[in-house]
Amino acid sequence: MQAHILRNLALHLLEHYDIALGHLEPLADYVSEQRCIYRVVSKEGESYMLRALKGNVRKALQAEAAVLEYLDRRAFPAPHVLLTRANEPVSSHGGWHGLLLTWIDGNMADFSEQTLLRLGTLLARLHTLSQRVETESDGALLPDSRLRSTQFPQRILNQVEQELASMPQEIRPFYGELLASVRRIQHASPELPVTLIHGECWPHTALLQGRGEPVLIDWKGAGLAPAVLDVGYLLLAAHFGKPQLPVMQPDPGKITAIVRGYCQERRLLDSELHVLPDAIRLDIAQQAVQPELRLTLFGNWRENITLQKLLARFEASAEIARIAQEQFATGSVV
Repeated sequence: MQAHILRNLALHLLEHYDIALGHLEPLADYVSEQRCIYRVVSKEGESYMLRALKGNVRKALQAEAAVLEYLDRRAFPAPHVLLTRANEPVSSHGGWHGLLLTWIDGNMADFSEQTLLRLGTLLARLHTLSQRVETESDGALLPDSRLRSTQFPQRILNQVEQELASMPQEIRPFYGELLASVRRIQHASPELPVTLIHGECWPHTALLQGRGEPVLIDWKGAGLAPAVLDVGYLLLAAHFGKPQLPVMQPDPGKITAIVRGYCQERRLLDSELHVLPDAIRLDIAQQAVQPELRLTLFGNWRENITLQKLLARFEASAEIARIAQEQFATGSVV
C-alpha cells in the first residue's frame, strides 16, 4: 500500500470517527489512487469496513447510506452505517470521501442449492418489506437501482441501434435482442411492482453466518426498481460458479432452489412473469452497451473474453427463463 494513501486514511478515520487505526486489510484485488475498500482494524481490535473513493462520488455514497439506513430501521440484516462526529453518513478528508460500515463476520456464500434457496427467500423478504416504498416518507430518499431501466440513457440505446447495421453479422442478433429486452422492460415498467432491490444479489455479495443464513453486503447498486429485475439477476448469476465458456449450461436444480426460496415469502405477478426473460438479460445488456466493449466489435471481438461470456449468458438466458417461469407458475414451495 502506498504510504500517502495509508496516511490519509489514518487521518480520515481519526478526524471523523475517533478511530485510532491499527491496520488495514484490502478487500479488493487492487488498490488505486481513486478507490479503496478495506477492513479497518482499530488499535482496540474493533473491525469495520471502509469504502473510500476520490472524485464526484459523495452523492453516490450518500445514496448507499440512505439504503442501508432504510434497511436498519426495518431490522433487515445488512451492514450498519457509522456516522461521523458531525453526525453525517459520509466523511470527506483530503479529497477522499468515505463510508464506514459495521464489519460482518461470515464466509462468502457458495453456489449450493441450499444457499441459493436461502438467498431467494432473503431477496423476497427484501421486496416484501419495501413493497410500499414509493409511498413511505423515507422511501423518497432512496436512489434508483443500477438495474432500473431508466439507467439506460436514451442516447446510448439510439447509438447502439444506429451501429447495428455496421456490426459484424454474427453479433447483430445479440445486440438486437438485448435492445428489444430493454425496450420491453421500459414499456412494462409502469405495471411492475417497484420495491427496494439489491441490484447485484448473488453468492459473491452474500456472507453466510451461523447455520448458513445469508447476509447481503455490497449495496452500492441498490435502490428503487421493479422487484423482478433482482430475481432475474440472481437466476442468471447463480450460474457464475461454473465455467461460462465455451457454453453456460442452465442448471434446473439451482433455478428451482431460487424459485422455491422466493415463493416462501412472495409470488411473482403475471406481469412480472411475462418480462422475466428480459429481466434475466438486463445486466447482460447493461454491460454490452458500454462504449469500451462496443469498440471491440470492430476488431478481434472473438478474442474479447468479456464479450464471449456475455454471449454465453445470453444463449443460456432463454432456457433459464423457461425453467423459472414453469416453477413460478406452479407456485413452487418447500
